[in-house]
Amino acid sequence: MTFPNFESLKDAVTKQCVANNRFFRNEYKKAGSWACRCWYYNKSPPCFWRVQAQGLKSGVWKIKQLRDVHTCHPDYSHGGDDLNIDYFSIARFIVGKVRVDPEYKVKLIQHDVLQEFHVPVSYKKCWLARIRATELLYGSWENSYSQLPIMLYNLQNSYPGTVVDVVYASEPPNLNVTPEETTHFKYAFWAFAAAIHGLQYCMPVVTVDGTHLYGKYKGHLLLAVAMNGNREIFPLAYAVVDGETCESWDWFFRLLVHRVIGSQQVCIISDRHIGIINSYRDLPELRTGLIMKHFCLRHVRSNFMTKFRNSDLKNLVWATGSTHNIQQFEGYMAEIRNMSEEGYQYLNDIPRAAWTLCFDGGFRCGILTTNSSESFNNMLKGCRMLPVTAILSMSYAKMVELFAKRYKLGIQWQEQSMHITPKVKNFLLNREKTKHKWTVSSYGNNQYVVTHTSRTDPSSIYNYLVNLFNSVCTCGQWTSDNIPCVHVHAVYHSFRQQVPHNILPARYSVQNYLSYYSGIIQPVLFPQNLDVGNFKVLPPKRPTDEIPRSGRRQRNRYQGEMDFRARR
Repeated sequence: MTFPNFESLKDAVTKQCVANNRFFRNEYKKAGSWACRCWYYNKSPPCFWRVQAQGLKSGVWKIKQLRDVHTCHPDYSHGGDDLNIDYFSIARFIVGKVRVDPEYKVKLIQHDVLQEFHVPVSYKKCWLARIRATELLYGSWENSYSQLPIMLYNLQNSYPGTVVDVVYASEPPNLNVTPEETTHFKYAFWAFAAAIHGLQYCMPVVTVDGTHLYGKYKGHLLLAVAMNGNREIFPLAYAVVDGETCESWDWFFRLLVHRVIGSQQVCIISDRHIGIINSYRDLPELRTGLIMKHFCLRHVRSNFMTKFRNSDLKNLVWATGSTHNIQQFEGYMAEIRNMSEEGYQYLNDIPRAAWTLCFDGGFRCGILTTNSSESFNNMLKGCRMLPVTAILSMSYAKMVELFAKRYKLGIQWQEQSMHITPKVKNFLLNREKTKHKWTVSSYGNNQYVVTHTSRTDPSSIYNYLVNLFNSVCTCGQWTSDNIPCVHVHAVYHSFRQQVPHNILPARYSVQNYLSYYSGIIQPVLFPQNLDVGNFKVLPPKRPTDEIPRSGRRQRNRYQGEMDFRARR
């Protein structure tokens, strides 16, 4: 009887013994040979069950001797009926499922092992098995911090235009140092050349976000995500850092502005993390006229609700930040002031242009939140439990997948003679539904007054001024997202025309959509077990006030107002 390798031989012996409620122990393991006996071979009376196998030059293992009859009676007092199912065996059993789902739940592992072996196993053993299966697939966490810098610089050399940077806790090591001369990992940054090329065709908005890594070592993944003309996420830049701090955000923003955004005018939208706020205030790179700094309205509202818990105020804050019209903004702020003077002052302390649509000057293109970067975070959620080298390789694989899929979509739209992207087309269709309800008066020089009288209240008359030459409507919506509002549709309806495609910015065109994904995708190989020689980088340092604990690591998620709201 032969087996392709030693692991499959041992798994077969384990499965056979467990199925028969018997235990074995290793007799010896040498180079090219292995033997095991029944657990009770030295008891009285002895059990003579035994397996002896030999490894051949081809790597195949062959059983040379098999005494397949047990004469013992098992006693579970020495270790339980899962004694021979070690976490190595479980790891080999679940490795395929971990490849598909890196977040494979330990409870599910226990269930699947019970179904396969008909033996219950402990939570800790399954937890250790998942770690081992992850290491079988992606290498160890410890080695990954030495491999990541080499992989990044190899990536930069093989894929010109890609931006990478690595920072160490002390002086960077080199390939000639001895293993004792080591340093700890601190930061790593990468942005693929094709994504940098595509940014110039995207909407001029970049959302940034940070999220925890859930692997063996603590850290954070920082992301910068743009949005294309079809309102889809466009991953731009990544960083693995030892913590979400003021220093790490400063470093990330410097690289993002200098090496990725360059001379383009961009609006950055973020949450109100203290590190980001400090960078906005102090970093020279973010204080130029090319970078607009705005906050996610959802996070502004969440921060507000931690201080002023009131559902009516919550709705008013959202209405205040999302309205396109300054008069409506003032009305909502007055309502907030009547309900809470402190809440009014809290919002007034935040620059209006940083969190409202009607005062931002159209820089945020109607994008209120950081949902795009958080959505991409969810796409990468599984890899956040993996070694850092796997985060690099999976981010590249995700970019290749998105570029191929969306370029194919763009070609299909072009073949269907579509001029603008489908989502923007839907915006236009929805906004033109009520265009016939408005009365249009021309005042010359491409200026029009659009009027509507409410049927339920004839005293309510709505007037808006549309200037086609300057692409402005006093309702504010056209300025906010650069997509013509219903009043513009009403003006063209008075001409018996549809809104022309060329009135929209070029970034919403199908031709421009193809340009996003026209960058060269260079095939890159990421070796799993990269030999780093004497190059040694240790995992991130633990905080000095952190006490290492034994046992499995607890995954704590600190919850905010948005989490409490979601449970209600």
